[in-house]
Amino acid sequence: MRKILVLIVFFITGLSVMAQSRIAEVNNNKYAIGIQFGEVGIGKSQTLFGGGINAIIWGVYVDFLLHPNAHHSSTEVGTWHDKQGIATHIGYQIPFSKTFRIIPMIGYGEVNEGITDGSDYSIDGSGVHNKYHATSRDGGFDFGAAFVLNFGILNIYATTTYWSLSAGVGIEF
Repeated sequence: MRKILVLIVFFITGLSVMAQSRIAEVNNNKYAIGIQFGEVGIGKSQTLFGGGINAIIWGVYVDFLLHPNAHHSSTEVGTWHDKQGIATHIGYQIPFSKTFRIIPMIGYGEVNEGITDGSDYSIDGSGVHNKYHATSRDGGFDFGAAFVLNFGILNIYATTTYWSLSAGVGIEF
């Protein structure tokens, strides 16, 4: 019985060392940046289409998906009923091979409705910015995973969380 326990301990230790070396081989000194498109607010009071970016730095993953209010930069004076949505996450990439990786993540998701006021605005080098005041919010803790397929410098992402569903592409260097 002792020999079996010793063999099990050595087997688990060996797997752990191999896994750590594979994680280090894929994650160390690697960077990636990508774009993504998808839905924010799935199963909530409203579902909104959004776009965003993601990045991986030494295995640490961050993303941001946004559906901006439609009249954010409108030059007309008036008020509009608008909708807004965001989802943002952080996680750590776990490689199962050089080609396939999973990124467990946590973050925050929110969809809201509100009023964009074209008479309350600011102007800067990037244009007009109308004030938006949310009248109802549905938001909270978000969790899920991203699945990554890597083909040389190309990454293909599929992300599913409690709040969002998105897909994207990126480059790794």
